[in-house]
Amino acid sequence: MRFGLGLSVQHLPEEPQAVRFREHVEQVRLARAVGFSSVWASQHYLSDPFTYFQPIPTLARLAADARGMILGTGVLLLPLHHPVDVAEQLATLDVITDGRLVFGVGLGYRDVENRAFGHDPKDRVGRFVEGLEVVERLWSGEPISHEGRYFSLRSTRISMRPMQSPRPPVWLAADGDAGVRRAARLGDAWLMNPHAKSSASWRLHGDELRILLPPRLNPMLPAQGPSQQLAWSRWRAASPASSGPDSPRNTA
Repeated sequence: MRFGLGLSVQHLPEEPQAVRFREHVEQVRLARAVGFSSVWASQHYLSDPFTYFQPIPTLARLAADARGMILGTGVLLLPLHHPVDVAEQLATLDVITDGRLVFGVGLGYRDVENRAFGHDPKDRVGRFVEGLEVVERLWSGEPISHEGRYFSLRSTRISMRPMQSPRPPVWLAADGDAGVRRAARLGDAWLMNPHAKSSASWRLHGDELRILLPPRLNPMLPAQGPSQQLAWSRWRAASPASSGPDSPRNTA
């Protein structure tokens, strides 16, 4: 069983922010010292009345104190961003972390964030699916052309490829049934949070995910059973390399 540290990067504005960040650095140092295997930072914008450390610069700074640990975005709100920027930023972060990045990505849920970026909240799924496709194609390092509903590129090549080949692992956050199916189709793992809206996802899609994703890429996949003890026993048997029930989790 492996454990990860999900940083609580939201703070009260009257607190000294530089002190709060130094505390995050100390958290990561301690987590590494006691054997934690990963560190995760989430993303939100316009979090008033709270402050919020953004994940990419946060993880880049923490990489020096997290040697040997996986660093993950948990999660990046892809529909808000242009895929060229995401591909360049995350490729750079993968190099900074020496190839230890996990690209955790999700839809988000706050209309205020989408509208502030000039997007219709109803376009979140479309922008997510199309944006993820473009990011993965750009990570090939070859020039790509793309004509879609939301993005248009012509002979576009990013300036830096990720260190991992063919790309960093992509973990998709999902709460409900449709999102879980999307994670099975498009991702390497399902990032599930503790307040997932649909318990049906556990029942209906466990077998689907287990078929589509090999055990080594199923770190958060639950098992089914008549009792909790038996369910976890089956889950561990199916996923020996899993991070366990206290794995990093998405709160977006």
